[in-house]
Amino acid sequence: GNTWALDEFVRQIQVVQTGSNTFCATVKFEGSFTTFAGTSPGGTSSVSQGVVGHFQGGYVSTQFSATLKSAPDVSTRGNIGIIDYRCDVAPNCPGYLDWKTFYFDNVSGFDLEWWGWIYRAGNNGSWLNVISGNSGDITGG
Repeated sequence: GNTWALDEFVRQIQVVQTGSNTFCATVKFEGSFTTFAGTSPGGTSSVSQGVVGHFQGGYVSTQFSATLKSAPDVSTRGNIGIIDYRCDVAPNCPGYLDWKTFYFDNVSGFDLEWWGWIYRAGNNGSWLNVISGNSGDITGG
């Protein structure tokens, strides 16, 4: 859909090794968002600049093949610091980093088995964005 907000979040990643070079991941997000002025996320109306809210959700990956790095680029436990994707409304994200590259080489077959997020903005509504379909909306401001 459209770029309707800027997110700030904490992401938790849990990777399970399912074979010698196969893995799956569960990734959870929790954070806040601030809207851009424009079309609402559900597409039913518009939303003003600066509506703030909270969101949570994540995804479960398919089983994927990869080579685990013997010396990962970041810690495998705990906080790895702040990564600013530097996204704008376009959406351009020149600071984006794929978390898989921190821990793996030769990744193939990675996809999402399931994904979903819920965004809540108080009196401005809630929007559910899930693999099975979207519902609700965040409007006004």
